[in-house]
Amino acid sequence: MTPWTCIPRVRKITGLAVLVAGAAWAQTCTPSATATLIHAETLSEKTGDVVITCTGGTAGTSVAASIFVSYSNNITNRLDGNGLPTGITITVAGGTATPATLNSPTLLFTNIRYTIPTPSTTAATITFSGVRSGFTSVSGNVQLITAAVTLTGLQFPLQGFPFGVGLASQASLGATSLNNGLPCGGSGLPATQDFLGFAASSLSSSVRVTEVSTTTFAVKQAGDDNGLRLILRLSGYGTGVRLFVPDAIMGNNGTAPTATTAFSAQLAAGTYTPGFKQLLLSRVAGADSSGVGGSVVQGVPAAVTTFSGMTELTVSGGSAFAVYEVMDTDPAAREVAYLPVFLVYAQNNCSNASQTALGVTLGPVSTVATANATAPIPRFSAVTPVADCQILSDCSAAYYPRLIVDQTAINIAGVGLGAVQTFPLRIGNGGGAQLVFSTSVTYPAGQASGWLTVSPSSGINNVTLLLYADPVVLQPGTYGATVTVNAGAAGQAVIPVTFTVGPIGPTVQAVVNAASFVAGGVVPGSYAALFGLNLGGTDVGVTFNGLPATVVFKGSTQINLIVPPTLAASLGAANVVATLDGKQSNTYRQAIAPNALGIFTPGIVNADGSVNSSTQPAALGSTVAVYLTGLSVPPTGQVTVNIGSLTGLIPVFAGAQGSFPGLAQVNVQIPQAQAAGTLPLTICIPGLSGQPGCSNTVNLYTK
Repeated sequence: MTPWTCIPRVRKITGLAVLVAGAAWAQTCTPSATATLIHAETLSEKTGDVVITCTGGTAGTSVAASIFVSYSNNITNRLDGNGLPTGITITVAGGTATPATLNSPTLLFTNIRYTIPTPSTTAATITFSGVRSGFTSVSGNVQLITAAVTLTGLQFPLQGFPFGVGLASQASLGATSLNNGLPCGGSGLPATQDFLGFAASSLSSSVRVTEVSTTTFAVKQAGDDNGLRLILRLSGYGTGVRLFVPDAIMGNNGTAPTATTAFSAQLAAGTYTPGFKQLLLSRVAGADSSGVGGSVVQGVPAAVTTFSGMTELTVSGGSAFAVYEVMDTDPAAREVAYLPVFLVYAQNNCSNASQTALGVTLGPVSTVATANATAPIPRFSAVTPVADCQILSDCSAAYYPRLIVDQTAINIAGVGLGAVQTFPLRIGNGGGAQLVFSTSVTYPAGQASGWLTVSPSSGINNVTLLLYADPVVLQPGTYGATVTVNAGAAGQAVIPVTFTVGPIGPTVQAVVNAASFVAGGVVPGSYAALFGLNLGGTDVGVTFNGLPATVVFKGSTQINLIVPPTLAASLGAANVVATLDGKQSNTYRQAIAPNALGIFTPGIVNADGSVNSSTQPAALGSTVAVYLTGLSVPPTGQVTVNIGSLTGLIPVFAGAQGSFPGLAQVNVQIPQAQAAGTLPLTICIPGLSGQPGCSNTVNLYTK
């Protein structure tokens, strides 16, 4: 029977991997590793060492082999000038090996040489370490980086099963921002510009950072460019706002933690005692916005030190950043740090509250997920930290903002094609800091949409929103919608809205020049005709922007009126509302113009006082009076008349008719050069763009 030790074989080790290399003098080799806990956000972090343990075979025999190691994720070590990975070492007990070459995600170690110990039951070990890898995304599930080892160069090369070398769960950093925004009262610059000076006289906001695992915060390690960094980012601060941050921050395990009163912590600048593994963060001067480069401004003190230094941040486009590096930490304890930002600015307009933002990420931030010659080490994906209130069990604390709304359901009533209905919805902040919210409107599937709007659609702290329900787009009936107010971690409110639309009431559908019936702008002090539905009534009124018009005719579908002369044409448009026996119509948006000429038909009177017609023509050379509306009084430009083929005729008179308000009159002499007959006549006046604005065309009968 063939001896067992002479047969090459693979066997499982704890369900992960086995490597056995066989020859005439076979050895049994087993790979193993401890899956190191690494940051879920990392792009380049050391994974666990891999140890290959070989026993058996013939003592004293020389072994020559190569090792392939295939990782499940990219290998992201720094590359040297020859494209080889740096920082990776291989140690062969009693032997040698050449440095690794890389074809990510695979490593190759060649010329592995050693002699089988005596006795052969003594283990020969091969260890390689310093391999960096990372994750390209962060999920809430456990993530695992695996390696699989293949040994070649012997008679029977065998492939091992993958086994874990690095693992992470959810994002490794938790954070909470208490953002107080820019209250309208302003914030002053202290006389003494140290931490306690700012804390006593300047407003502040604060970001709390918390380790999800006790190893999140890490000092600089061999092969790293720096320790773990935190990038504090601020935006929305506009112009004229100055921002100040501490140069050093002590964590919660410091002799005196750095803290303002934002999280109900005791006010302190921060005191460090060496030798006690206290979390110490130093601001990094000169680092770029991704957290790369620069130098720390506070090293690890050799004696008990209280920090007080402050630095003003550079604000560009309302945004700024600060970079902090971990200088000391306790890897056995969960640590927390408070990063305050002090604000200096003048009193502002309370009605225009700024939506500022501040937050933090691990740094340096990068998108390079491969081996690279220049990318920073360590480096991290730009991942928003998880909320840390559950970690610290303070999610219901009073210092967090809390959304309050004054309605749980809203009922609105209107009439078909009628006025837009409004309903107030009050939003409040029942907690601390700044509450920022946004709104959205959704409709049930298969029902009419677009009839409900919310203004403003977003806001800060205490705001009264107006809901606008427009029945113009709806038939009589009952309609539903949902308004969602979303304040993020501060809460969300879902408010059902029911809109009952009754039968069609008074409805304005058009407002036109009363002489030409041309749609477009109407002129203050001129005649206009309003058309619509259900306009009949005993008490009839029409307003333009709340100013009453003079009603000169009323009917069930038409109202003739004089546009209020005090209405400013410079507005460009006005809201028109008709009221019939107390019932209000919809609001109709109507264009307003300085001139919009319309000639009445009939509207020309001959010199003898007769109305111009085909049976009563005007004599060539005589003067006729043309009656129109929509001409500003006095005219804002030169009035001209076109008769037949002759244009630009200067009238004898152009202005108000005098006896009837809203009526204008233009007197013009008919040129002798025209042939008698029916001639087209228009009246023009320069428009705002320099182009003439002309009336409708009417017939002038001549003889």
